[in-house]
Amino acid sequence: MLKDIPLSFTILMTAVLAPIFEELLFRKILIDRCVQFGELNAIILSGIIFGLFHMNISQFFYATALGMIFAWVYIRTGNILYTMFLHFCINTVGGVIPSIFMRLGSTDSTDFSTMSPIDIVSSVYTILQVVIAIIGVTLFIAKRKNMLVDPTTPVIDKKNMKLTYSNAGITTYIIMCIIIMIIDLLSRAGFISLGL
Repeated sequence: MLKDIPLSFTILMTAVLAPIFEELLFRKILIDRCVQFGELNAIILSGIIFGLFHMNISQFFYATALGMIFAWVYIRTGNILYTMFLHFCINTVGGVIPSIFMRLGSTDSTDFSTMSPIDIVSSVYTILQVVIAIIGVTLFIAKRKNMLVDPTTPVIDKKNMKLTYSNAGITTYIIMCIIIMIIDLLSRAGFISLGL
């Protein structure tokens, strides 16, 4: 299925347009309006809304975590270009490069003796991703005290929390995304057919 989509379209949508528009929407627009209720609130809301936007359970958790990280970076720097660049890197590593490997004929063989050169490169790439993730988690744990939200920003009270998380727009968005995620999950499990 992914092989049928032109590579130029995949690069444009995944590595260029998605980082620009998603960062403008989920960081710039959303955070600029929510940070008045507290940095932590804005970070959590931005992450959850971003995770739900991906509309499938397999991406929800890591997209939520990345959304929170991007929100923290945006709040700390005030520069949306930083989060756009980070988003570009994540989408390139997770979407464009694997698409290129698929097009080059990667077979996902686990037997080293039968691996093609592209399979070996793909395996090394996967190992590098794991190593970089371990380094990232280690650095996060080591530097976590420097990554706190600003305690001087207003703490959200119950009234503002209700306004932020329970308004009609957010509630409708969350319900629609959850329904789509459930349909996607049931479809992947073979319980329903979408006829696609």
